[in-house]
Amino acid sequence: RRARASVRNSRRLPRVGAPQAATIMPILYALIARETTILCEYTTTSGNFQQITNTILNKIKPEDGSMTYVYDEKYAFHYIVVGRLTFL
Repeated sequence: RRARASVRNSRRLPRVGAPQAATIMPILYALIARETTILCEYTTTSGNFQQITNTILNKIKPEDGSMTYVYDEKYAFHYIVVGRLTFL
């Protein structure tokens, strides 16, 4: 038997106006952490991502949810917390 994945708190946003061209936003840095302990990370470029993400991890509550932090008005850090694991 295959397990079914469930998605909590997911909502479809209403479609407004004409479709726009997709903007390509590459993933420059990603990590998985248990609370503030980084379990694995990946980056495609150099930068102070570890410093920034340590600051963000300290602000994230260990409850299930998601949010976006914007740094320096040009970098968006999206995260999801599921079962005390943070995917950022």
